[in-house]
Amino acid sequence: MLWAGIQWFGAKAGVASVNQCHVGAFLNSSPETVHPDIQFHFFPVFFDKDWIPVPTTYGYRIGVGPMRPTSRGNVRLRSNKATDPLRIDPNYMATDEDWRVMREAMSLGLEAARQPAFKPYHYREDTPGIHIREGKAMDEFIREDAASAYHPCGTCKIGTQEDAMAVVDSQLRVRGVQNLRVIDASVMPSLPSANINAATIMLAEKACDLLLDKPALTEQAPAYFSRPAYTGQLSDQPAVNGEAPNV
Repeated sequence: MLWAGIQWFGAKAGVASVNQCHVGAFLNSSPETVHPDIQFHFFPVFFDKDWIPVPTTYGYRIGVGPMRPTSRGNVRLRSNKATDPLRIDPNYMATDEDWRVMREAMSLGLEAARQPAFKPYHYREDTPGIHIREGKAMDEFIREDAASAYHPCGTCKIGTQEDAMAVVDSQLRVRGVQNLRVIDASVMPSLPSANINAATIMLAEKACDLLLDKPALTEQAPAYFSRPAYTGQLSDQPAVNGEAPNV
């Protein structure tokens, strides 16, 4: 640990100079999805069943999961004391659609690992195991292995006056409360199709302009690429630009 720190601070080198998850992919779960709704994380590290790195074993793992889960949790007060922790229930995997996307994510991840590029590095499949490919066995593995990928958002959504679920208005002001705004990822009305860091930074910069009464930036329509004719075969797909518990 000390040597890793010396390497990083002295030469910006060593194990601390790279992210343990620095390769990823975005995929479609079905022909009907208009944007990628599955995210891959490639880890050049071997993990045990609790997602703890095992430094004595060489290996890799492909973490997969949905980016647009349809399950909805809740955040509730535990008591009338501000010092008491909140009651947070993510309610993961509560809908049939989330199960469908997760199963498809696993299938695509297994297909990716079977590609020729991985063959020189493949000794054996430790997780989920060659006996787990579909059906009840896959569902049981998901229940055992799934973990949060964090990035929660949307508990205090922005919306119009007509939206009964909206907590803040278009100026991020809390309805019914004077001189209070919410400026963080909780105001997002829906889940972004990726990690939420960039979207949160954008939201905060926009909020600064609102607070300083600065005019809005000129509207722009950035170019993007999509391919609606999705075949369902990972090996057939070129890169697509567009828009999770993790397994």
